[in-house]
Amino acid sequence: ELIYTYYELGTDIDSTELAVIKSKLDDPNNNPRDIKRALARKFVEMYHSKEASLSAEAEFDKIFINKGIPDDIKELKLEKNEIDIIDLIMEAEFAPSRGEARRLIMQGGVSILQADNEGDGNKIDDPKSIVKINNNDVLKVGKRKFVKLVL
Repeated sequence: ELIYTYYELGTDIDSTELAVIKSKLDDPNNNPRDIKRALARKFVEMYHSKEASLSAEAEFDKIFINKGIPDDIKELKLEKNEIDIIDLIMEAEFAPSRGEARRLIMQGGVSILQADNEGDGNKIDDPKSIVKINNNDVLKVGKRKFVKLVL
């Protein structure tokens, strides 16, 4: 329901287009995700540019649909190529406590990705793991936290 409200109050589209959006939202054969994507593009276009909206959408698809690595991520300098996984999560500041880091691991939310690979990478499921790091590997915690590991 909020999608329509956001279109109505947050954009400058005319009433004819609003009616089309309303009918699409009411049609159970339409996926609301597609309408949300169009809304996101519209917002980015309003405040930035059409090119920026297409770029943002491509980056979103790369990360969340294709499970890729974002283009612009922070780097974490490591002294050695082997490290306790909980220590690594804490150094990256991806968890407020060791207990939370342990929970993230147990829930399957931690993986080490090779820099040029797409996909889930090497999931870490043991909180006592000592992980071997290669230069430019990426630590992924949850869906949105990434850091490049530099030796």
